[in-house]
Amino acid sequence: SHQGRIAFAAFGLVIGKALAILAPLQLGHLVDALGSGTESLPVGLLAAYGLARLSTSAFNELRSALFATVSQSSCRSLARRSFQHLHSLDAGYLLSSKPGALNDLVGLLDR
Repeated sequence: SHQGRIAFAAFGLVIGKALAILAPLQLGHLVDALGSGTESLPVGLLAAYGLARLSTSAFNELRSALFATVSQSSCRSLARRSFQHLHSLDAGYLLSSKPGALNDLVGLLDR
């Protein structure tokens, strides 16, 4: 299920980026059509520009929505593995280790 979501998220990313490139091009065609001297508003180009802008946002939101469950699942799995690893360590090791030693070392080097 995660592979399908990742594939759809990648598809949404590619389509969203393509539409983000297409939107300014449509705006350029719209401005060119307005400057050509015609009295009528080019509704088709205006609609294409609006649709490209709206679709860019829609595909970005779709990508975020599809990928959210994948990233949450990965974070949950990593947290569970870390928690299980900490609980599998020997109590003697945990008591003999100095948990703040790395912070102290970084603090000394930072000065």
